[in-house]
Amino acid sequence: MLRLLLAIVFVIIHSISCSAAVELKEEGTSQGYINRLNFIGDGVTAARSGIQGNITLDVYTKDEVNSIVEGNTFDFFLNDALSGIGSPEYFTMDPSETGLTESTFSGTITGDAFLIDSFVTSTSEPTFTELVAGIYALHIHADTTTGANVGTARIYWEFYKRTHPGGVETLLITSEESNILIGSATEIDIHGTASAVTVLGDTDRLVIKIYANIEVSRPSDPIVTLRAEGTTATHFEVVTTLTAFDDRYVEVEGDTMTGQLLFSGSGIPKKRVYISASAGLVPTTTGAADAAQVELGSTDINRINVMTVDFDAAIDEYWIAHFTLPENYDGDTFTAAVSWTCTADASKGVAWFIQLLGMSDGDVMGATDFGTAVETNDDGQTTNDYLLSPETAAITENHAGGSGTTVGGDELWVKLYRDISDGDDDLTTDAKMIGLWLTFGTDALSTED
Repeated sequence: MLRLLLAIVFVIIHSISCSAAVELKEEGTSQGYINRLNFIGDGVTAARSGIQGNITLDVYTKDEVNSIVEGNTFDFFLNDALSGIGSPEYFTMDPSETGLTESTFSGTITGDAFLIDSFVTSTSEPTFTELVAGIYALHIHADTTTGANVGTARIYWEFYKRTHPGGVETLLITSEESNILIGSATEIDIHGTASAVTVLGDTDRLVIKIYANIEVSRPSDPIVTLRAEGTTATHFEVVTTLTAFDDRYVEVEGDTMTGQLLFSGSGIPKKRVYISASAGLVPTTTGAADAAQVELGSTDINRINVMTVDFDAAIDEYWIAHFTLPENYDGDTFTAAVSWTCTADASKGVAWFIQLLGMSDGDVMGATDFGTAVETNDDGQTTNDYLLSPETAAITENHAGGSGTTVGGDELWVKLYRDISDGDDDLTTDAKMIGLWLTFGTDALSTED
């Protein structure tokens, strides 16, 4: 039977009372594509291209999906990173695997209720504030020393919530015992039951402590070894609510998405802002030429017009523009590229420099230096070519007043100048600037996108 898997995107069918059809491609099948879903009353069938007849699909309502996720487990993976708390110091458990090689945790068991090691979530975990009544489980690999000590130890765990700061721990669950450990690493699942809902404080952390009991009659004290990371997938399963998955899925109801869709890591989206030459101003002091219209081409078929700001070859000249940063600007650095052309000496190069200044409400204009200038140099090719310089290295803006931080909604001033004394600048005629591209990071989708 073909199932529609619930993954990052849930397709929720609230109610079906009429006949309809939806086009859908089934990925990864060698039997053709699903090319039509037929909704008839409360039933759904799918027709594949190249296949006779229909197949039945499993369809879930929104409430059914919620009930499936509600009470599901949220996994914390044990690892050997030290947490900085506890005595002896606790190790760490995280929502994702570390990808590191296998780690081990050992203890010589001298009596019952012997603490082998403790594991705690980071200060940012958990991201939810409710633990549901249900069955919690530790999946772990464990063994005892081979030889005379085999068959003399069992392990179990205790689960706590821990205040942060403060470090007050409240016992929530004591698990069952495992079977007697053997002399080779064995996968073990140890369960414990919570009979009631537990509400966590916003900054509470979760702790699991793993203990060993020993048999009354034994040849010697056994050494128990616990194994995590590597290929073990050792983890603790926490039963929680649907809200635990809020930062992993986007919830959409109808045509409305609640909250922000945040991005991080290498996949963070970038925004590019283009400022044409005529959108800026030339300073009264050492400014470039005012923006002027240039017509290129000889016939109505190929003729174009463009506004350029001309930068002289005899003196450093400047151009300034400004715009309001979008609310989702991430506060990081910028890069820039300059589009330009020239009408002679086309094989020579230009050294462009860009500086930035952020300004907030109430800041004094003209009282703070722009940030450090960053260069992009570019060589001409053929007369009247459209030229786009390479992207600069990271540009850091200064902020008006010399303090504070530039954030989304602030005004950003952009200063561009040609440095004729730079070794990369040997164009002997005007460099005709067409526009400037400015690129920066964002951390969320906003109404401005």
